[in-house]
Amino acid sequence: MKKSKFLVRGIKWLLVLLALLLAFVILPVILRYILESIIVIFGIQMYQYSFLLILSLVIIYHIYLFYKNDKSDVSNTFLTRMIRDWKTMIGFLILGSWIFYILGFSFSAYWLKEFNFWIGVKLTVIIIYIGLRISFQKFTTGEIQKLSKIHQVSFLSTLILFVIIIYPYFQVTSIRPHVSSEEFLEFNTNSDLVPLQTPFSLNVYLNGYSYDSSILRIQKNIQYNNFSSLDVYYIPNENNPNPILIVIHGGGWISGSKSDIPIKSVSQFFAFHGFTVFAINYRLYPEVRFTGMLHDVRDAIVFAKENAEHYSGDKDNIFLFGRSSGAQLSLVAAYGTNVTYFNENCGNYTYSELKVRGVASIYGISKISQMSSRILGVTSNEDSFLYDLASPVSYINRSGMVPTFIAAGSLDALVSVRNSRDLQHALNSTHNEYMYLEIPWANHSFDGLISGLSSQLSLYYFLTFFSHFT
Repeated sequence: MKKSKFLVRGIKWLLVLLALLLAFVILPVILRYILESIIVIFGIQMYQYSFLLILSLVIIYHIYLFYKNDKSDVSNTFLTRMIRDWKTMIGFLILGSWIFYILGFSFSAYWLKEFNFWIGVKLTVIIIYIGLRISFQKFTTGEIQKLSKIHQVSFLSTLILFVIIIYPYFQVTSIRPHVSSEEFLEFNTNSDLVPLQTPFSLNVYLNGYSYDSSILRIQKNIQYNNFSSLDVYYIPNENNPNPILIVIHGGGWISGSKSDIPIKSVSQFFAFHGFTVFAINYRLYPEVRFTGMLHDVRDAIVFAKENAEHYSGDKDNIFLFGRSSGAQLSLVAAYGTNVTYFNENCGNYTYSELKVRGVASIYGISKISQMSSRILGVTSNEDSFLYDLASPVSYINRSGMVPTFIAAGSLDALVSVRNSRDLQHALNSTHNEYMYLEIPWANHSFDGLISGLSSQLSLYYFLTFFSHFT
């Protein structure tokens, strides 16, 4: 008898665990990719439009009920019925808001965090609703009745989530990066780059950046070596050549492409703000190890210099811009121009052929661990020197490094923010020029939506920093 009870309890607990797995792992992953596909098709405005559509349908439905029933009954007025019938809807609104918010911190679902503005709008509507409900009770009964349990929970939950969501927006004006010199906080008006007017624009957040696409030139799938290709984005400039930006995608060295939505978006952005952009593909693991990837990046730098004039580019004004694992490749390519091992295994180029004016690391990896031994090709202790060669922070033991821009999210769930902090500390201790921007609460790939809050901040300070070196 006892065994059967234990068996039943065990099955119940197993079902509970399966339900939790379904609710917090499987369904969020499915929801993530469904929503990501919808965002790619319809854009960030999809959420605001759907919210307004639902709100309109609810109002229309209540108007229909109002005219269908006896309007002489005071208790059946439109406002009364609408407020009273929204009771169950409040629960769904609150639950949905919390689910969207929590998902924004899981599975590196960076793009969900950009829904927070419209979640805030929805919560504001709930607060207004509860205020109307209390006022209407006072107006109709002469006293304020105690709120029901669902409205008590809704009101408290709404206030807590509302404060959490709007808090980062008040931080926008206070987020100032650490720099090697205070002058870099101001845009250099003598630069040919086009500045952003403000670190954060609500109009851009809602509607995206607007460009005159007719002036943009895009040339795709240009072979820059025997293995890989690149896309070029630029606006022809006959008077002064554009500074060149080589954009290097992320993907943990095993995936990613120049055709990824974030890469295409940021390449167009930089082209419209004064750069000639070379967005490159490079060979990935397991086709090649780290040296093969770095070989491609070095080839791309040389190609950009040799062909700059064909794309209105300045061969003496080249910058690297990498995301995640692409940032690690960018930093090593910029810092390790004189490494003998690289010259022997990653293309035998001279210092002048590989020299760049600056490098940007967006949530990059500064120190390679043993977890990446397969990527590096480390098979024995004799190969352990590769850990240092592939770790950007190991190069910073002197002044005179190229200017470095670093952006990271304090809640990066994939690449610890410690990587960026250590790089910043090393640059600062050796008196190198750098700008370090750490965005509170931002996750990995916070710039996945270019019009998002975190992306706007990083792009604003990127242009500000590099305007001093173009």
